[in-house]
Amino acid sequence: MTKSALQAAGWIAAASAALTVPLFVFQLAVARTGATLLSISVQLANVLLFMYVLAKLRALLLQKQFTRVNSYITAIIGVTLCVQLMALFATELPFLAVPILVGFVLIGVLYLVTGIKLLDFASSLPGLKLVSYAAIVTGVCSASVVFALMVLPASMVMNIGLAILFFREAQGPEHDAGTPTGS
Repeated sequence: MTKSALQAAGWIAAASAALTVPLFVFQLAVARTGATLLSISVQLANVLLFMYVLAKLRALLLQKQFTRVNSYITAIIGVTLCVQLMALFATELPFLAVPILVGFVLIGVLYLVTGIKLLDFASSLPGLKLVSYAAIVTGVCSASVVFALMVLPASMVMNIGLAILFFREAQGPEHDAGTPTGS
């Protein structure tokens, strides 16, 4: 990944962390007015930002030859997108509530496994240990459903860790000359 790609991913991760709580509060306020589509659209925009960051993490890990989580990150992105798309139609199609809940639990399990596997590689990349632990907490909270609201602070911490990871990696010696080392 190029220095500029790493920096862009870092800024998007930082923005996603900063916007998590305000967007959640906005969603609650909008949901009270009955503008469900607007609420879900805002949530989808935030999720798309985070999926971009996850895709960049996957690319960085592949570049570093750490492939053990590639399929898990891909699955997180895919299942999250499916759950968000189902959420768009959940008010019109109430039977989607069960698949959405199952998807939420599946996302939690995927985060948990990904976080545990990332710990094996955490010493190689600054900030990855924080991301690993935040992924584990996010996974447990999401999979248990009972602690679903704790997913918000855990995902904020994960985004902060990802921002740190991307910014530190961009400062690495292989990026000083600005030469690309992959995409």
